[in-house]
Amino acid sequence: DTSVIRSSFDFLTEKHPLPQPMRIYTYSCWWVIALFDYFIATGDRGYLEKKRAYLTGLLEQFSSYVTPDGRECVPEKRFLDWPTRENEQAKHAGIQGLLLWMMNSGEKLLKVLGEDTSKVCRAASLLKKHI
Repeated sequence: DTSVIRSSFDFLTEKHPLPQPMRIYTYSCWWVIALFDYFIATGDRGYLEKKRAYLTGLLEQFSSYVTPDGRECVPEKRFLDWPTRENEQAKHAGIQGLLLWMMNSGEKLLKVLGEDTSKVCRAASLLKKHI
């Protein structure tokens, strides 16, 4: 039974409507990655359709957090993990990778939905150049 997973996704999107992040910006990245994992495990296209507007809006918003030279520029609240919270260089490196992971997962979901992937692909390509 995957109803608890769907309820968790729903709770987060209802509590944090766009453009606000899911409390901390990186949590929004994890939401896309988890939605991708959920879809791969279940094939639940109906639920993916239900989250289409939020997913596309979130990916568009986060695509704008990549500079022309490929650096992530996710706004504050910038959190990755407790051991890196005081280390800005480590936090940047981790968020750079997490944002790329989000874009790669999001691109695959957008393809399933028949949505345009050009902004997400461009963001991912730029992010790879900076890593």
